[in-house]
Amino acid sequence: MRTSRNPLASIPIALALVLGVSMPSAGGPPPLNTSTIPSMIALVGTDALGAPDPAGNCQVVVRDLANNPVAGVSVVVDFSGTNDFGLCPSQPAGETLDAAGRTVTAVTDAHGVAPFVILGSASPGLPDPARERVSIFADGVLLGTVPVAAYDLDGTGGVRGSDLAIWTADFVSGSNAPRSDYDGSGAVGGGDLSRWATVFVRASSSFSCSAGIPASSR
Repeated sequence: MRTSRNPLASIPIALALVLGVSMPSAGGPPPLNTSTIPSMIALVGTDALGAPDPAGNCQVVVRDLANNPVAGVSVVVDFSGTNDFGLCPSQPAGETLDAAGRTVTAVTDAHGVAPFVILGSASPGLPDPARERVSIFADGVLLGTVPVAAYDLDGTGGVRGSDLAIWTADFVSGSNAPRSDYDGSGAVGGGDLSRWATVFVRASSSFSCSAGIPASSR
């Protein structure tokens, strides 16, 4: 549990985050004096032993203006603006779910790293690409927004053939729905099918939560 602190002490950190953060630049290391966030988040399930699927591994790294990691920062992934996803009531150790607010929180370690593997699935129905993004905050400071994908596309029974049928429909539609874009390229294509097939074959998301936190109303 984090100890209370003088509220004025957080002002320099907040200013550093506001002035310094940016998305990682493609093809090279991120600029100095920045925090970094993943290019996308993939919702996953668990295997038969209850282990979270590593296909969902991602992390946020919080740094100050001097490029030093900042420990003890609450990093929040906010799903409140999404229509197309449900979150599992139980998340992996180290992550805290706020079911009412539809957020998942982790705290940065000594290296400034907040790791996430978020358990959840897509909701049945047509995709809403404009609303398939989440906001990421560090101690209340917005770091950015990223698209969300889900390997379990029908929200039941883990990753199985019915999800492939939905992925195929997304591919054929040309909508490039983020929910089916597992490589974060911005387009639904062969690379995404390969990643879905890998998860399916190794049965690493063969189980979904029995009762998810429902998507927000359309």
